[in-house]
Amino acid sequence: MSFNLGWIEQRYANGQTQRSANAGLVWGLPGGGTFLLCDRWVAAAGDGRLYDAVEAVPAHDVALVLGTIPTVDNGSRRNLYFVYRMDAAAELFHAGKVRHILVSGAHHAKDYAAPPAMRAALNERGVPSATITL
Repeated sequence: MSFNLGWIEQRYANGQTQRSANAGLVWGLPGGGTFLLCDRWVAAAGDGRLYDAVEAVPAHDVALVLGTIPTVDNGSRRNLYFVYRMDAAAELFHAGKVRHILVSGAHHAKDYAAPPAMRAALNERGVPSATITL
């Protein structure tokens, strides 16, 4: 089996491949370095603030739950981000780690708003409405 690599040789001969490689180095190295720097910065900022167990979370008066929609694909599938956020917020509340839950989210349509859907989901998980702020 043989491969026709003439197009590569031709591109290299006219300098196009070399220019592409140089452009990759000029833009790729700083871009990659910036990405790694940002990654390390975020990791350092979160050090000691991420928890795997509810017991390890320090108690606070209020928890902020970032909004998301309950379903995806035009309502055909559950949004697992929504499910896990509601589960985590309810678990923190029931463990006594938070006394009040502040839910955020979009009000992008008259027939839908994330915060009321989040409140309903938290209510289903046993969190009283009086302890939820939209």
